[in-house]
Amino acid sequence: MKKLFALMILVAAMAFSTATAQLTMTASSNTNTNAVTQTHIATLSGEVNNYDNITIQVIGTKTSGTPAGTAILYASIDGTNYTAIGSDTLTIANQTTNSHFWTIDKTRYKYYKVAVATTGTQVSTWVAYLLGRKTPR
Repeated sequence: MKKLFALMILVAAMAFSTATAQLTMTASSNTNTNAVTQTHIATLSGEVNNYDNITIQVIGTKTSGTPAGTAILYASIDGTNYTAIGSDTLTIANQTTNSHFWTIDKTRYKYYKVAVATTGTQVSTWVAYLLGRKTPR
């Protein structure tokens, strides 16, 4: 009887839990030197619409010079043709660290891309992360 009760509690706990997955978005390069555009891409596996929400964070660290530019979030269904989603962008400032979050409810796309376009005479290092939360089905 104790084993049955323990099993029922375990099953109930699993039914109400949410799964999380965090990954570093792949980048063509981690360093931007002067005026260049670098992209960070993530591919969602499994059922695309299974994610309740995703959060994407981009972080830039100044190495030298005067960083400037923008970071924009894009999405795609086929992984080739991307469209900017939303109007929320990061304006890169001349400071030690630039960071920005995008939160998307009920994912609709399989591919997400952050394009970091730097301008001016500068060297900065960029990384992007994706954190997805989904309810098991």
